[in-house]
Amino acid sequence: MKMKPIFVFDAYKTLADCPDWDRIKETDPNVMELAKKWYADRKTWNDAFLAKFDEYCAQGKIISHEIPGTRKVLEQLVGQGALCVYSSATEDSLPAMLEQSGLIDLFPDRRLVIPASRIGNMPKTYPEAFRLLNEYLKREGFEITTYTDDGADIIEAAIKSQAPIQRIYHLDRKAKGLAGPEQKDGYVRIASLDQMLELRR
Repeated sequence: MKMKPIFVFDAYKTLADCPDWDRIKETDPNVMELAKKWYADRKTWNDAFLAKFDEYCAQGKIISHEIPGTRKVLEQLVGQGALCVYSSATEDSLPAMLEQSGLIDLFPDRRLVIPASRIGNMPKTYPEAFRLLNEYLKREGFEITTYTDDGADIIEAAIKSQAPIQRIYHLDRKAKGLAGPEQKDGYVRIASLDQMLELRR
C-alpha cells in the first residue's frame, strides 16, 4: 500500500493563540502552581494541568484565535497531502481550539485531530511521543512529511525520536529578523508558517 503524505502541526501557539490562557497562567494562583509543576514534570502533572485547561475552556474563559496567516498556509498544503494536528490538548479542548480559531474545516478527518492522550498519553517533550505518532499514522496509511511546533524542547524530542519525519520545523515566532528558513542540525527554523512554503517550491 502506498503511503500518503501528511503535514503535522502542533495547535497551541503554532496554529492558534490562546491569550486568555496565557494571562490565566500568570495571574490565577491555582493555575500558576499547576503550570510550575507541569513544566518541571510533565508525565506526573499532565492530566491535572490539562484538566484545568478543559475546565476553563468549558466555562468560556479561554477562547482560541487563528494566528494570522495560518489558514492561507494550510490551504496551500491541502493539495499536497493530508493535514494533521498532534497536540497536548485533550479530546475535548483540541477540536474546540480549532473550531474557535476557524480552522476546523481544514481537518475534516477527525482521525487526524490527535490529542497525545489518544496514542499513549506521552508528553511531547519525550521522544517516545513521536514514535507513537509515527506508528499511529503509519497504521492509518500516512507517512509524516513535516512536523511543525513552536516548542524548542518538543522539536528536540522529535529529532531524538528518529521517527521517519522528512522535515521538522521549529516555529520561532520571536525570530522577527529571520528573513527565510534557516537550516539547523536536524530541523529548520522558521519565524512564520509561510516560510515552510519556501522550501516546498
